[in-house]
Amino acid sequence: MGRGQAGESLAQEEGSLSTHRVELERTARDGASRQVWVCLEADGDLVFMGQALGPAAPEGGLREYEWSVRVAAEHLPRLRQSLGLATLGGLWPVSEARLLRALRRRFSGRATRRIEPFLEAHGIPASLWRRTAIRASRLARSAPARQSDYVA
Repeated sequence: MGRGQAGESLAQEEGSLSTHRVELERTARDGASRQVWVCLEADGDLVFMGQALGPAAPEGGLREYEWSVRVAAEHLPRLRQSLGLATLGGLWPVSEARLLRALRRRFSGRATRRIEPFLEAHGIPASLWRRTAIRASRLARSAPARQSDYVA
């Protein structure tokens, strides 16, 4: 999927599937970078995804941290309500674009670190996945890369 400027809304068509994605954070400084985005998947689930890369001292190489938080489609009405997005008598659902704009307003930049606490505070069930790895650099190829266990 293509990458755009922070806050840019993207859509990708894959056959009959459509995925809508909004970038929430993109930073790069001192050899480290961080990206966070949120997308609505074709099955209706909402997924926040993030990746941070940076130097892995003293091991050398590159430390990579990836994570995702998935909110099942059945819990999106509670999320919409928690964001202050009302429906008219429950008849007209909030559009995907409006939901993504509201998430971008609340969780852009450093505010992405408040996604999990927000979901917990509002009783919104979510599943979490995390992975940390150290990639050996070109100069330290003989050092094996280490990877942590997956956390569900």
